[in-house]
Amino acid sequence: MRYLRYLSGSFLLSQVLGKLPQSSSGINAEYGKPQSVILSILGRLLPLIIRTPAEGAQTYVYCCVEDGLESGAYYGDCEKEALKEVACDPTTQEKLWEFSENLIRQKTS
Repeated sequence: MRYLRYLSGSFLLSQVLGKLPQSSSGINAEYGKPQSVILSILGRLLPLIIRTPAEGAQTYVYCCVEDGLESGAYYGDCEKEALKEVACDPTTQEKLWEFSENLIRQKTS
């Protein structure tokens, strides 16, 4: 369950970050599907049905080196994909962004 919350949070934060003007943030935000450590291990045991670590990293590499990707978009298998409805909710995105900012302020003060 924690992993699903982590994924949802990552999607939501990348959406808010993607809406910031690049000149103010200096960051271009794309999000790729993460591959878990368990899948990487199983990938060595079951190479016919599970991705290898190199295959799992392809979308990350693609997002790092490809020019012209849409900031704040979600990418899987080196292609832009639609987000789930909950990840597109601006209210939820802003609430998580504000929560994260407050948490960082608390940790750094």
